[in-house]
Amino acid sequence: MSRKNARKEAMFSLYQMDVNNAFDFEIQKNSLKEKITDIHEFHYVKGIIENFINEKETIDNHIVNNLNKWHINRLPKVDLAILRLAITEFYYADDIPIEVSVNEAVEMAKEYSDKDSAKFINGVLGGVIKEGNLIHE
Repeated sequence: MSRKNARKEAMFSLYQMDVNNAFDFEIQKNSLKEKITDIHEFHYVKGIIENFINEKETIDNHIVNNLNKWHINRLPKVDLAILRLAITEFYYADDIPIEVSVNEAVEMAKEYSDKDSAKFINGVLGGVIKEGNLIHE
């Protein structure tokens, strides 16, 4: 499995946790072990999910602070999962460049959401990057 596919599994897990309102890695663990056979990729997904669960409020605040005329509860759950994944990578996956996280989030939005989501996600992530001064020029 590639990092790209592992990232998709992480997004699917974040989506599923939100739909079920059950933010617990143990619930996702067995399903992920069946899908992800590479130990490094499994640890990546586990790290993303656990960091998100531990920092959910902070990560969601980054989203809320960068929504323009939207409320987080009205976002499509797929878009929310993609945003949560990218922001978790920004802050808790030091080995992933910010640009890669943004690009992967936009590509996932194009694949799994509607036609306007990619621009929306790119805009929100751009705001999070600016707000957190995450890219130094």
